[in-house]
This record gives sequence, structure tokens and C-alpha cells, in this order.
Amino acid sequence: MRQGVELAGSMGVPTSPLSLTANATLSDNHFVEYREHYGPAPGDEVSYDGNTIGFFPDVLANAAVRGAWRAATLELAAQYAGRMYLDNTESNDASIGPRTVVNLSGGWRFTTPAKTSAELSVRVFNLFDRHYATSGYMDVDAGGNLAPQFIPAATRHWLAEMRLGF
Repeated sequence: MRQGVELAGSMGVPTSPLSLTANATLSDNHFVEYREHYGPAPGDEVSYDGNTIGFFPDVLANAAVRGAWRAATLELAAQYAGRMYLDNTESNDASIGPRTVVNLSGGWRFTTPAKTSAELSVRVFNLFDRHYATSGYMDVDAGGNLAPQFIPAATRHWLAEMRLGF
């Protein structure tokens, strides 16, 4: 069963160049009734009734504050993801814990000598260089046991961009 709600909002701060935006997805993703067969014997059947469905965090949220002054902009944004299981067992060992990542961006708009519009911007992702996993999967390890394999997120990185309008 999958059910949830998505919320979004934004507001400008009166008499200020600041604006706030936020959104969130709150969901319940669980099996009502689900069995897996890992072999031919009756004891090879495993019930996951009521367990959380893997790869779907219950909470995803974003919030940002943006400021503008003349031709310059600056934005600080946070992204949150709740716990995500890599299989259907609800084992914390086979999951990625909740995490929050902060990003920063700034830009400057101007007119070129050729009278075209231009914008220079820089975005810094994972501002605080947080080490975390973005995803993963279950695989058999060297000992023949099913074990979680994690895919790491990029460390702090940045992107510079120049836009020209004609």
C-alpha cells in the first residue's frame, strides 16, 4: 500500500528581499501482504506483511531561503531524506539513515557591452562535505551471505554557469 501527502509553500518576506520556499512528501509505503520464496521447501517462504517497501523513504523535504539585492542573488537550501531500506526486511543494517544536505548558490545578472543579458552563477553542492550514501542494493559477499552494498554520494562539489540571452 502506498499513501501519502505532498505539501509545498512559499512566501516573500514583506519589506525584505528574502523569500522562503519549502516542500515535503510524507508517505507510508508498506506491504499489506507479501511473501517471498527463497527455495522449494515450505520453510523457504518469508513473510514481509506490514514491512516497509524498500527504496522509498517516508519523508522527503526541501527548504530554501533566497535573497536578492540589485542584480545579485544568494540561496541557501537544505534537502532531507528519511531512512531508506535496501530490501524488504526493515533491517537497519541494510538501510541508509536519515540525512540532511545543504547547498549554496549565488548569481549575478548584468548586461553585456553588446546589450545582451547575461548571468553568472555558482552552485556549491553538499556545502558541509557530508559523507553519506545515496542508494544501494543487496548482493552476495565473498562468504556467500547477502550483504548491503552502498553507493556513496558526491562530496562537496561545485558548478559554475554562464547564461547569455539574445
